[in-house]
Amino acid sequence: MPKKDIGLGVVSIGFGTWIILYTAAEIKKKSQFWPTVIGWGIVILGALILAMGIFNLIKEKKASAGKTAAKKTDAKEDMRKYLKVAAVVGLLVVFYFVFQYVSYVLATVILIVGTSVLLGYRNWKILIPVAVVMSVVLYLVFWKVFNVHFPAPFY
Repeated sequence: MPKKDIGLGVVSIGFGTWIILYTAAEIKKKSQFWPTVIGWGIVILGALILAMGIFNLIKEKKASAGKTAAKKTDAKEDMRKYLKVAAVVGLLVVFYFVFQYVSYVLATVILIVGTSVLLGYRNWKILIPVAVVMSVVLYLVFWKVFNVHFPAPFY
């Protein structure tokens, strides 16, 4: 896992740097602030992931003296984690398409509930009301504060 963290850190630093450079070269000065902030955020988080990956790799090499059985169970657990990430990405794709054909509120409720269930939270008495309230609040914030108009909240 630390090797993957190191790879992710390097890729994140590269991607964040690309965002910063692209923003400086291609976007008007007036519109550069947020893309630049996001680029720097990705670079900083990538550096943290890289540092933690290097630290964990050193720690793992010191601790790994003939422990092969633990590595097999770790590999299965890692695969489950990657499948969860892939499922969340799939939910985001579904959200993208559902959002275009139904209301923002309904699509966001589906996204929040689906993500929570995939990640192991199943207290329905809290999950459903929180998902509905969060969706409506987000809709109102985008509509009233940011002046972004989505499809109608309810059909």
